[in-house]
Amino acid sequence: MNIAGIAWTRKRTATGAWRWYAYAWRGGPCIQKTISVKLPRLTPEAVLAFHRAISERGTMPADTISGLAAAWRASPEWKGFAAETRRMWGRTLDAITNKWGPVPVSIFDDRRIKHKIIAWRDSMAETPRKADYHVDVLRSLLSYGRLLGRLSLNMADGIPHLYKGGNRAAIVWEPDDVAAFLAVAEQPVADAFNLARLTGLRRADLVALPWDAIKTHAIVWRTQKSGRVRVVSFPLIAPATKLLAELRTRNRNAGVSTVLVNSRGRAWTPDGLNSSFNDARSKTECRKRIHDLRGTAVTEWCLAGMSDAEIAGAFGWSPARVAEIRRLYVDQARVVVSIGERLHREENRVKGTR
Repeated sequence: MNIAGIAWTRKRTATGAWRWYAYAWRGGPCIQKTISVKLPRLTPEAVLAFHRAISERGTMPADTISGLAAAWRASPEWKGFAAETRRMWGRTLDAITNKWGPVPVSIFDDRRIKHKIIAWRDSMAETPRKADYHVDVLRSLLSYGRLLGRLSLNMADGIPHLYKGGNRAAIVWEPDDVAAFLAVAEQPVADAFNLARLTGLRRADLVALPWDAIKTHAIVWRTQKSGRVRVVSFPLIAPATKLLAELRTRNRNAGVSTVLVNSRGRAWTPDGLNSSFNDARSKTECRKRIHDLRGTAVTEWCLAGMSDAEIAGAFGWSPARVAEIRRLYVDQARVVVSIGERLHREENRVKGTR
């Protein structure tokens, strides 16, 4: 990952390669040195060094946005978030403090700040989902400010989302998409792809799913999300059971208890899986996301004979969302196949009468 505000410099080595230096801020301490052809990502150790340097810097007063963000990161509320949430929100919080850090918190109690927040959102309009996400995290930060009594208003409330992409639950990987992806994906990535399309597990759950959650006919797994215990439980359809039997044969390092492993026999990280997934997808014409495999799993469960209500209960969706996928991708496909079979039978009958 990279963090907004990091100062990067580079020097050419004797061999002609670039040596990259990452500084916590311009003039700040060096937190990483890397030899790389292109701008490298920060290592987990460098991210820790960055936050340690920021906390030791102590130049931002507590009544600034940076001070409020630091208090939020140290709070029980923040620590109660799932690790994946902290990772994703942390990146966006870094961007927020890079933009608003020195600004006094009290400024965000002035209604005139709203148009500045909207202008900031609009500056990211070319990536509307990113823009919406930044506003969402800012809204949560300001809510924490209200909790502490530092704010009486939340001026990020009521700002509408830019992204109008509709219901992605109705987007699925169709058979041609699946075949194209599996034709170019390496085995560990194909394993993750197939497990996602047969179970509907989210990316964070895919990489963390342990073998002890796999029961004879179901997955039953207690996880923690946003400080709350969440029970993941759903039946295994026959293709998923067959896949899991294959996954048990994969080479894995001692002590690795996750169902999925990468090419080095280790558990995937969310970023590692996402990067490898995107690399494979870039070799195809498909631009659907890994999250769209949830809708694909719904089609698999429909074909296995499960009802809309049963699927909706397992996914936490409404039956109407499931019904939409069934109508678009399952029933319609069955109708087309049925028509083809009928035409084939008719053609054979006509030939037989000649």
